[in-house]
Amino acid sequence: MSKLAQQMSDYFWSGICPSSASQWDILPINNLGNGDMRIMSREIQDAFGETRSIVLSASTSVWMPVSRQKVFDFLCDAQMRGEWDVLSNGVHEMVHIAKGEGIGNSISILANSGNMLYLQDSWTDSSGSMIVYSSISMQSLSMLMNGGDPSSVPLLPSGFSILPDGHSNNNTLVETSSDGSGSSGSENDNSGCLLTFGLQMLLTSLETSKLAYESVYTINELISCTIEKVKEALGVEY
Repeated sequence: MSKLAQQMSDYFWSGICPSSASQWDILPINNLGNGDMRIMSREIQDAFGETRSIVLSASTSVWMPVSRQKVFDFLCDAQMRGEWDVLSNGVHEMVHIAKGEGIGNSISILANSGNMLYLQDSWTDSSGSMIVYSSISMQSLSMLMNGGDPSSVPLLPSGFSILPDGHSNNNTLVETSSDGSGSSGSENDNSGCLLTFGLQMLLTSLETSKLAYESVYTINELISCTIEKVKEALGVEY
């Protein structure tokens, strides 16, 4: 599970900050009216080397006048997921695997009322915080629990990175209590952070000459709506 979570997070980062080796094509979205968003695409292939479909990856960054720890705690809370995830429905945590001293540093399996499963990887330290998630099938989960190869599990990761804004005392301290457990230290309530949200979508149909405008419009709307919901839930004025 840890290897799969790392694979998922690596794939997420390649989609919001790609290198020349990532083979993403940047799409022009001037007509969508959101100049702060970047949308890219790339082809993925099946096991036989034949093109199967196209993945869209979109991301945007906003400054939040809220402490990084508060944003991280809110986004990690499965019970609060319905406040920002427009696709969720009654999410609860099934499995929790701690992977560090700090509270929230963990790998989780989440499930919604429709029996859809999500793998979630979250981490926070003094350099920044992240929450990455992807849907995962029960078949893939069973295969993993029986010693299967994590690299064979298909993933479409989305998530958040939360970075210091560079202008405020925004470090997250990890304190160790007498029983050895970790806890997050306090932050300046007046601090802010830079929130980046990245979303990936698999297109079910291909057009040989160009991407369907509807798909680009949909991912643009999902990104914008999610950011608006996070701001609303945290009391950030538009």
